[in-house]
Amino acid sequence: MGITPDFEVRINSALLHEVDGPMLRHGLQDMHGRQIHLPERRNERPSQDRLAERFVEFAAR
Repeated sequence: MGITPDFEVRINSALLHEVDGPMLRHGLQDMHGRQIHLPERRNERPSQDRLAERFVEFAAR
């Protein structure tokens, strides 16, 4: 699972297309494309620059 710099959840394509049962489907696959809930205080939110760095690593896998 990765989080885009725009705070969107992305699931690895191999896992996204796997068929294994309801826990996988509802626990992970259904999260694909959803926005994460952010703290109201901006100083408590994840760094978009750091998310961008980590998302590049996630997408390369």
